[in-house]
Amino acid sequence: MNLVHTTPIIAELFDAPVLKDSALHGKGVFACRNYEINEEIVCERTEKSHSCSVDKRVGAGIAPTKYIGRLNHSCKSNCMYVWKEASSSKAIVAIRPIVSGEEIKVDYCEGITEPSIEAYEKAWRLNYLNTKFSFTCTCEFCSDDSAEDKIRRAQIIDIISKKIPECIAAQNPILALEYCEKTIELLKLCELDVPSNLKPVYSDMSQIYKHGVKDQAKAAEYAALLG
Repeated sequence: MNLVHTTPIIAELFDAPVLKDSALHGKGVFACRNYEINEEIVCERTEKSHSCSVDKRVGAGIAPTKYIGRLNHSCKSNCMYVWKEASSSKAIVAIRPIVSGEEIKVDYCEGITEPSIEAYEKAWRLNYLNTKFSFTCTCEFCSDDSAEDKIRRAQIIDIISKKIPECIAAQNPILALEYCEKTIELLKLCELDVPSNLKPVYSDMSQIYKHGVKDQAKAAEYAALLG
């Protein structure tokens, strides 16, 4: 046996995620090793338009891919999708550290074309997920009614809906950027720093740097984060 050629294959098999029973819903995808932030977990060829809307919940019960179509939802997800144009494939990338044995979860709300302020509210997300995907979310975010998290979510909504627009209208881009950074900080504290929540803030920051601060390099930096 040629171990030089078989060892990488064996290592890949042991590193690959596994499918097993999930506390969230049916079968889920679980990590077999630790992953760092921005580390690719798996990559599969699929349609660019493929989204959670054709997964096991609302489809015919057959996932179109081995892993991507089987990822369960969590509003406090630990990974995101990244489309690779050159290979017509979609990768699952960690957005926070993942430990071996942890379920790999995505935020189904990530696919919202135009995220709204209401998306930070639990009631809105529960309704959206139930209407779009026909299930009631029971993730940590939707199950957590702690006063601390409620206050943080209220602060996020207040900043995005009132303070940032007020600062922009008052032509105070520096203060607007401070509120954007505060919003990101609060999202991280709530473990809600997922793409669907961060992208509207990055969009604001890009526009503020471009038109308010006149820093085109910074504007391009945040625009690149929009994907």
